[in-house]
Amino acid sequence: MRFIRDFGTAILAYFKGVALIHRLRLWGMFLIPALISLLVAACIGLGLYFLIPFFGAWLSTFWTFDFFNQGAYWLATSFSTIFFIVFAVLLYKHLVLLLTFPFMGKIVLLIEKEILPDSEQSEALLSFSGSLVASLRLTLRNLTRELFFSIPLILLSIIPVIGVFFSILLFLLQAYYMGCGNMDLVMERHLTYKERLRFIKDNRVLVLGNGIVCLFMLLPIVGIFFVVPLAITAASVVSIKKLAFFKLK
Repeated sequence: MRFIRDFGTAILAYFKGVALIHRLRLWGMFLIPALISLLVAACIGLGLYFLIPFFGAWLSTFWTFDFFNQGAYWLATSFSTIFFIVFAVLLYKHLVLLLTFPFMGKIVLLIEKEILPDSEQSEALLSFSGSLVASLRLTLRNLTRELFFSIPLILLSIIPVIGVFFSILLFLLQAYYMGCGNMDLVMERHLTYKERLRFIKDNRVLVLGNGIVCLFMLLPIVGIFFVVPLAITAASVVSIKKLAFFKLK
């Protein structure tokens, strides 16, 4: 039952992350990443407020027949809402990860030294340029795949009844790639591009679990303030020791 074990480990990592942050007194270092998360979310939320009704109304104008007008408007609005929410989550996570990278990198390093104080895992194993190139390649790969799978799932999710199933798949897809982004910040100093792909493949349930909790924490407005810093901390807790064993393979 490795799936259940790894999924539970990913969830418990958030609680362990909070305890670790408190023990190391890292709350102050979270202030700037938290403010960045809040600012990005506010800007995206403001954009959604204007774009969703405008785009939905614009789409409904393509239905020029005299029948099914209300149904066409509902379909257009539903598609607009789901599309922009998915796009907002995608934009939010990539922007926040990019903008908080310099601050969260230092926090991850402190957590690594706490978990593995006597290990070479605390040393940078890749050059900055090599690490940056690998991160950009992985981000572009994930972004392309996420868009490729999200668009058909958005279309299928507005179908009555069976749309619920595709909405769940869409949520899981978003959660998986959210977890990939959180995990990449932990891997970026240690693994090459191909090694990162292999590590994610070997620990996909941990990645998914991390992303699911992260997305659920976005639901309450207050969660936006600290969700990404906490999610990256949880990813660090769950993966640092695994990275050490992974490098020995």
